[in-house]
Amino acid sequence: MFPKISSAFNGWQQSITLIKITQTLVDYETVETKTNLFFKGIIQPLGAHILRSKPLEERAFKWLQIHVFNSVNNLNLGELIEYSNKQYRIKEILDYSLNNYIEYHAVENYQND
Repeated sequence: MFPKISSAFNGWQQSITLIKITQTLVDYETVETKTNLFFKGIIQPLGAHILRSKPLEERAFKWLQIHVFNSVNNLNLGELIEYSNKQYRIKEILDYSLNNYIEYHAVENYQND
């Protein structure tokens, strides 16, 4: 049985709003739809030891580590999000739902699609 890691983060959790960006093609033009996601969790820079495991060509860009504690799983690989007026792309999802949280790794959207 796994320990309940989320209980260790109780004092660190904060209310966070991310903006999920959905892009669709309408009449040959890309239309963006923005949806606010509200949850409790922690957002921090990705640690250097984890950053070394990321693709070499992406290491120079800003990475976020997002811990979501209230079982919100509204993000998928490759999706765009906006946080603090910058766009990021979800690159990895670590499902620790047995410990009551999910961890996302997101890189600054350097592709500007």
